[in-house]
Amino acid sequence: MRSKALFLVVVFVLVLSSLASADSIDVSTSLINLHALSIKAAPEQSGIVLLLDYAVRNQEYKENPEKSSGSMDKEGDYKTFEGGRSTVVLALGYEVGLITPWIGYASQTVQIKEEKMVPGQAVEGQENPPDPVKVEKETAQRRHGVALGVTAEYGEGPWSVLGTVAKLPEGIMLNARVKYNVFGIGTAHAGYIYNSHTGHGIVAGLGLSY
Repeated sequence: MRSKALFLVVVFVLVLSSLASADSIDVSTSLINLHALSIKAAPEQSGIVLLLDYAVRNQEYKENPEKSSGSMDKEGDYKTFEGGRSTVVLALGYEVGLITPWIGYASQTVQIKEEKMVPGQAVEGQENPPDPVKVEKETAQRRHGVALGVTAEYGEGPWSVLGTVAKLPEGIMLNARVKYNVFGIGTAHAGYIYNSHTGHGIVAGLGLSY
């Protein structure tokens, strides 16, 4: 469901981009399984800017001790594990010189696995109570809300510098990239991503700017 919704949003932005004069698409990755997609679409001579920022961190499930209890050897004990995290921000802003203040909608997701010891199945004729058994359940914990931020961009020749500061429903987001126009509309970039929910790290990638 989440992937389908993201796909529809990306398609919408790309369709809008066909009518725009200042568009860019950047795909970033890192060595710590942190990946990002950034899209900017600015309809011609309107000053309006549509922004999409998607970040995901893939990781194996890790136990959260604060949400666990017991040693999983008796009924009622449980453990909670957290896996991959993602953040999606879709925003509308207005360009004022080098900066673009914006307001948008953000969705932050974390994959959860829960293990719990529950009563075992009683067997007819068994004198002692059955041993507890472990059951597992995987869910996605989501938080939605308003996002507020400012994006800035400055270019000189083939080089440009971009940055974003934003308040999300959970924490903050800070992105910075240095971009170089390699050929035609093709670009290469390197930068740093900080997201209170998804994670942080140095990233690099390729993109289009037209």
